[in-house]
Amino acid sequence: MNDRLAPHLERLGVRCEIRIAGRGIPDLRFHPLVRILGFVPDIYACIREATVCIVPVRRGIGLLMKVIDSMAAGTPLVVFEFSTLGIPEIRHGVHAYVAATDEEFLEYVAEALAHPEAMRAMARHARHLVEAKFDWDLYMDPLEAILGGSKPVVAGGEGRAGRSYHVER
Repeated sequence: MNDRLAPHLERLGVRCEIRIAGRGIPDLRFHPLVRILGFVPDIYACIREATVCIVPVRRGIGLLMKVIDSMAAGTPLVVFEFSTLGIPEIRHGVHAYVAATDEEFLEYVAEALAHPEAMRAMARHARHLVEAKFDWDLYMDPLEAILGGSKPVVAGGEGRAGRSYHVER
């Protein structure tokens, strides 16, 4: 963000502030567009206040909760493809800008800042997707059954080699 995104936005004449929140941020000299917040007690307030949430993560494991959090908060997103691997329903230009390369990422952040109405529409679609796929209520009955509740669970889907796996109690 410091070496590529901030100078790119500055060259384009985009007036913005890139805020970085979290623990363990290196003590470096940052570009004037970059503001280090460090640990914030209410990250969701920061996400909701943002014009756009950028997730520059390109490797790691697991589902990136920061993507789901941003979608749930209704904040427009620019992400790398890797960040969407746990949410295969995300579609570029529908739910978020999804970049395959560094150059696309830079382009999409500038595009998002230049077209806030289009980004708000994508954020609404993303919010609907999160409500449909990640609402706790969708998982409570199956979880209760797994943990010893009284309701049976039938979880379907294609497993490896086309085999179906089902769990019943």
